[in-house]
Amino acid sequence: VKEVTSKLGAALEKTSQRVGEVGAHSAALAAMNPLSYDPLRKSQIMAGIGSYDGNQALALGIAHYANENFMFNAGFTMGSGKSMANIGATYRFGTGDDDNIPERYKGGPISSVYVMQDEISALKAENARKDAENAEMKAQIKMLMERMGMA
Repeated sequence: VKEVTSKLGAALEKTSQRVGEVGAHSAALAAMNPLSYDPLRKSQIMAGIGSYDGNQALALGIAHYANENFMFNAGFTMGSGKSMANIGATYRFGTGDDDNIPERYKGGPISSVYVMQDEISALKAENARKDAENAEMKAQIKMLMERMGMA
C-alpha cells in the first residue's frame, strides 16, 4: 500500500508540474494577438510571454492576411517543459449587405482610409487650383472696374 501511495503521489506531482507548464505555454500563445488588417502590411510577427504556477514560456508567431476577410496564423512556444505549437485560420463572413457602400470603400475600413487619404489629397489640390483661379479672376475684375472708373 505504501508503494502504491508513493507512486500515486509521484504521478500527481508530475501531473501538477505538467499542468503548470501547459498553463504557461497556453498563456504565452494566448498573448499573441494580430493587429487589424492593413492592405499595405499584410504580415506581422507576434510575441507573447506566459507564466503559470512558477512556470514561464515565450511564444513567437506570425500572422498573414490573404485579404481583409481571411487570415492565417502560426505560433510556437519554448520554456518550462515541452514546447507547444499552433496553426490557425480565420475567415470573416457576414450578410453581405454592403449595397449602400460606394464601390471604392468596399475593400473594408483600413482600405477605405487609404482611399479617403487619396481623395482628400485630390480635393486639396483641386481647391488650390480653384483658389488660384479665383485670385486671378478677382485681379481681372479689379482691373476691368478700374478701366470703367468704378473702382
